[in-house]
Amino acid sequence: MPNLEDIYSQIAVEPVNAWYSETFEVMPEVVGVSFDLEQAAQIWQAAAIGEQAVVPLIITQPQYTAEQLRSLLFRDLLGAQITFYYGSTAERINNIRLAASKLDGLVLLPGQTFSYNDVVGQRTVEAGFQVAKAYSDGQEVDELGGGICQVSSTLYGATLYARLKIVSRQNHYFKVGYLDYGLDATVSWRQPDFKFRNDKDFPIKLAAYLNEDDQSLVVEVWGTDMDGIKVKLYSQVEPIYDSEYWDVQIGNSVKTFGDLYDANGDYLDTTYINSGIYYFHDEDIEWPDGVEKHLSDAFAPQEKTDPYAF
Repeated sequence: MPNLEDIYSQIAVEPVNAWYSETFEVMPEVVGVSFDLEQAAQIWQAAAIGEQAVVPLIITQPQYTAEQLRSLLFRDLLGAQITFYYGSTAERINNIRLAASKLDGLVLLPGQTFSYNDVVGQRTVEAGFQVAKAYSDGQEVDELGGGICQVSSTLYGATLYARLKIVSRQNHYFKVGYLDYGLDATVSWRQPDFKFRNDKDFPIKLAAYLNEDDQSLVVEVWGTDMDGIKVKLYSQVEPIYDSEYWDVQIGNSVKTFGDLYDANGDYLDTTYINSGIYYFHDEDIEWPDGVEKHLSDAFAPQEKTDPYAF
């Protein structure tokens, strides 16, 4: 009796799907090869002296060949968001265009985490950024790179529709004009940062571009849609009031959810996405006559919002 286990260890190969390397190349699949040890022993023992004993091999095809993988990569639009930059200065548009160009064409392999600050980099004059209006510590200021939060927020919306795992996100102090409650993501160097992870089985690719005809910014997430599930986003908005003047509204408390639907449009489930507080500008708060009070006197520091639940 030959050492069948030794023979098995020499020829057996596990099937391996074609895969996408870190250098963005499609690597070829591996066809699995094995044989049944017990069956091989029986065939050997039943063979007569001088007779050839033939042991059948078990061939296992991988789930995805290189050809199949190439046909699946970036096949489907997983999620997209559009915002508009009406009335923006040339400096702000420059910053939006520059930040969007950093995203365009970026590929994330399964398991990779995206960091907005890592990808866009520090906002400097040398990097091409210009001074434009931005929010800082609850105030509107002139800031180098002003406007790039519109890009991070538009990307955030696209990742929500793509149902990607959000690692880190914080909403703005005030509601932004280009997106509804709960759909924005503020960034600054180095914190806060916007991060998400590709928790899909296939690579994803970002597309980000400006349409000057309608003054819009579009961010798309391309990948491989294997389940056809779609999400409908919505927010519940509740007023918040000053702790001293209970009838004076100083902002809104927001919770955002997503309704999930299958490929046929049938409702599946509702998932919690995030929560946060959006304050009013001082000029929009209606204090009682004779009361001189500012928003900074009316609330405790804002806490960071929860990460996305998908």
